[in-house]
Amino acid sequence: MHILITFLQSMMLHDRQPVFERPAQVVLPMSCAKKVHKQRRQGLHFVRYLMDSWFGAIMGGGVYGAWAVWANWSQGTSTAWSIGAAHWLTSALLTFFGTLAMRQFCGNARGWAGSLRALAGGLCLTYASLLAVHSLLGTEQLLLTLAPGIAPNILFCTSYALLLKRTTTVVTS
Repeated sequence: MHILITFLQSMMLHDRQPVFERPAQVVLPMSCAKKVHKQRRQGLHFVRYLMDSWFGAIMGGGVYGAWAVWANWSQGTSTAWSIGAAHWLTSALLTFFGTLAMRQFCGNARGWAGSLRALAGGLCLTYASLLAVHSLLGTEQLLLTLAPGIAPNILFCTSYALLLKRTTTVVTS
C-alpha cells in the first residue's frame, strides 16, 4: 500500500509545475519535435525488423509449439511431441513467410485498403495452413490446440497490418 501511495504522490503536480488543459497549449521547439518524430519512426522500423526476422518467427513458434505439446499430452508423449514440433515449425514458417505474404497482400495500396487486405490474407493463410497440417497429423484436440492462438494471431496480424500502413520498405538493388 505504501508503494501505491508513493507512486500516486509522485504523479501529483507540484505548485510550480505548469498545468496544460490541452496538448495544443504545449509549444515545443521544432528541433525537439523533429527528434521525437525521428525516434518514433526509427522505433517502428525496428519493430518491423524484428517482426520480419527469423528470430521473431522462431520464438513465436516456440510458444505455440509448447502449447500444442501440452494440449495433446493425453495422446501419448511421442505423439504430443510430434504435434508440438509440427506446430512449432508451422508457426515459425507461417510467421516468417506470413509477414512476407502480408506485405504482398498489402502491395502499394495507400490507406486502409492495403492494411485490410494484409489482415484478411494473413489470417486466411495462417488458418488454412494450420488446419491442413493438423488434419494430416490427425490431431484429435484440434480446437484445444488452435483456440489459444486465435486472439494472439488476430492481434499479430492486425498490428503488422497497421505497421505496414505506417512504415515503408526501402528497396535495395
